[in-house]
Formats: sequence, structure tokens, C-alpha cells
Amino acid sequence: MLRWLFWDNHKLTGYMATYRYYRAFTPSPDEHVQKHFRRRLDDFLSILEQHMQKNSFAISTFLTRLNNLGSDGASQGRPIADLPFKPANSSGTILYSHTFSASLVNEARFNVSRFFIDQIGDTAAAGTNLGIPRVEVEGLPFDRIRFGAPQGEGTPAIFAQNTYEWSDTLTKTLGNHAFAPPLAIPVFGGCANKS
Repeated sequence: MLRWLFWDNHKLTGYMATYRYYRAFTPSPDEHVQKHFRRRLDDFLSILEQHMQKNSFAISTFLTRLNNLGSDGASQGRPIADLPFKPANSSGTILYSHTFSASLVNEARFNVSRFFIDQIGDTAAAGTNLGIPRVEVEGLPFDRIRFGAPQGEGTPAIFAQNTYEWSDTLTKTLGNHAFAPPLAIPVFGGCANKS
């Protein structure tokens, strides 16, 4: 199962999770929906199985970007109050599987993931002026007056977090028993705040 994780940019793992959740936690699952997910799951499992029969390695990468603008509606649409949110998430995985014999299999995995956001550069590009302090005038007979971008202790900032993980599992099967002591080493690259 280890070699199937993150193999396909979540086509396989996404269908597997949905199928298992739907089957286990839905009080009366629709049989047609369940069959649909199972067919898709079997298709992706067969593709991966064919690949792993010919190769010892599988590699997967993905990059996810979000381009969101957190506008402050209460500031009457002033562009200086817009806070862009543009994080970039990336991940890479290398899987290795080797069958020594019918009862001895080695599976190894190395993952790298990164979360990064540059609010300082993004706010400058959007025209947000963080030099103007956030002002809110209260106690008026109507809603309060708001001016300036919403700010906090972490706004604006440059955040980066890197995570590395290596794991190796050697599985030995004896009769009806399987022994698989996992070895996992997670390493966190830390979180940098360069505000």
C-alpha cells in the first residue's frame, strides 16, 4: 500500500478515500455511485500495478497555486484595503519497491513538501498600501467607518515551511503472520517569517 500513496497526483488516493468513506460512513450508500467509484479505483490500481511490475520506482510531483483577494467589504470597496492571498504549495515523492522473494518485500518513500507565501510582494503588486494604518471609527449612529487594510501581527510577512520525510518498510511474511517494522524519519525544515 505504501507505494500507492501520492503516486498519481491523487487520482488514485482521491478515489480510494472517497470510496472508503462512502462505503463505511454513509448510512445507505447508493449502489450505482459505489460501483462508479470502485471501477475508477480498480482502473487506477491496475495502471499502478502494471507500472510497478516493470519498474522499481514511481515519481510524483504537484504544484498548487491559489490567487485569492481578501477584500474588506466594510471599507466600501477601497482598493487599499484589499489583501491578496497567493500561497504556493508543492510536493514531490519518490517511491521504491523491491521484491526479494515471495515473502520479503522492501518499500521506501521520500517526500518533500513546501508551503510558501510572500504577502509583502503580493500586497505591493496589488496596490495595497500597508503604510496607512487601519482606522475604525465607532460610536456613530450608523455602521462604523473603516479605512486601511486589515492588519495583524503576521501581516504582511513572508512565510516558508519545508518538510522532508523518508520511510522504509521491510515486510517479512511467515505463514499467516507479517512482520513490518517501519522506519520513518520526518524532518521539518522550519517555518521562516521574514516580516
